[in-house]
Amino acid sequence: MIYTTYYNNKGFLNLFAYGTLMYRDIMKEVSGCLPRYIPALLHGFRRYRIKGANYPGIVEEAGSSVKGIVYIDVPKSAWIRLDEYEGNLYERRPLRIETMEGDTLVAFTYVIHKKFIHIIEPVSSKPHERLDREATLE
Repeated sequence: MIYTTYYNNKGFLNLFAYGTLMYRDIMKEVSGCLPRYIPALLHGFRRYRIKGANYPGIVEEAGSSVKGIVYIDVPKSAWIRLDEYEGNLYERRPLRIETMEGDTLVAFTYVIHKKFIHIIEPVSSKPHERLDREATLE
């Protein structure tokens, strides 16, 4: 996946993370880097649990929002690793993200591929029924 029109003049892209990649140790191990990040919100999407897995996914859903973080200026070299980590379950898409300060920016995020919608289920609001580490994300 190459989206050259979204790279800045140094060849970097922003990444909106809403699940496991929000954890700095996982992001560094997976991508080989740990860019600066800021809290952010993605409107028009909802976070779901992947059935039988310990990680989430997002799908479009009007009126919903997903809290997460935006890693700023992720280098090209990290995107190959990130795409491999996310696999075929997700598709990387450029989306408009709102920072907590109210600014808007474009960031790529991994959205559940339409052919896998049947394997999602709502995320519980009860902390003991959430994914590992997930209760600390909100």
